[in-house]
Amino acid sequence: MKVKRINRVVIVVGNLDEAMAMYTKILDATFTISPKEFEQVGRIRYALSFDAGLELIQLLDGEPERSSDPNEHAMLQWLRNDGYRWLKQRGEGIAGVVFDIDGVEESRQAAESLGIGITYTFEFSEQELAFFGISQYTKYLEYYADPDKANNTMTLLSEFVER
Repeated sequence: MKVKRINRVVIVVGNLDEAMAMYTKILDATFTISPKEFEQVGRIRYALSFDAGLELIQLLDGEPERSSDPNEHAMLQWLRNDGYRWLKQRGEGIAGVVFDIDGVEESRQAAESLGIGITYTFEFSEQELAFFGISQYTKYLEYYADPDKANNTMTLLSEFVER
């Protein structure tokens, strides 16, 4: 296994529009905005800037309802069942890091051997990549390490394959 790069840093912000304007001005970043479903179901707005290596998350008022729907995407399940509450408890600031790893399965196994469980797996189909506005990838896989065992940080062990 080898870390290719940090794909992005995840930052919780109070106002997504203001944060995007700031990073656009100082980093010339371009952003992809979250689908409306995340606002309605997950109670967040987020913006991704792969050129600047940022993911900005704004929590909206009202916690999402918990879900046990096996057909719901794992990312929405995470937000509804754990993610929103964890992010709210942490507050604004850097919440996590997404590593792009060559040999991500080996990295996942190493984390598990240290007692760091993988609580969620986010894997996206081509259709989902288009829906989320991240169609520059043909493969997008993220293993979400249990933050209680990973220094109270969202640590995502990931593999990305660009078109």
